[in-house]
Amino acid sequence: MKEKLSIIGVANKEGNFETLTKALSATGLDNIIREQGPFTIFAPTDEAFKNLSAFDDLSKSESNQRLKELLALHLVQGKLMSKDLTKQDTVKTLAGQNLEIDAKDGLKINQAKIEKPDIEASNGVIHVIDNVLMPQTNLQTASA
Repeated sequence: MKEKLSIIGVANKEGNFETLTKALSATGLDNIIREQGPFTIFAPTDEAFKNLSAFDDLSKSESNQRLKELLALHLVQGKLMSKDLTKQDTVKTLAGQNLEIDAKDGLKINQAKIEKPDIEASNGVIHVIDNVLMPQTNLQTASA
């Protein structure tokens, strides 16, 4: 029987997550994902990171804290398959923020479309998304 790879191993094998895996490594989150779990990761592709102009500034920052916080927005404790996500309105990330789930027209997480769901790993699941998730700001208080 073939042994399943960890989330990091699967991401490396998939080939379109080089930016994500490098950023996880730079912040030390790769060790957590490799050794613990289960986790659900909403994984932006390399193309999604290219579309985020602020990412270059974050990745070159002297402090990896902001980058680590951004990446933690993509991680959820527990293994949530797409069928589990459709039964919820939100999920709480390792960053402590809630992500909104929209299953009306395909599956979306905070406006990011899940392009390829349910890639299983030994310690969780990867859902490929088309955008980098950004921290939510409380716009309601600004307009009140």
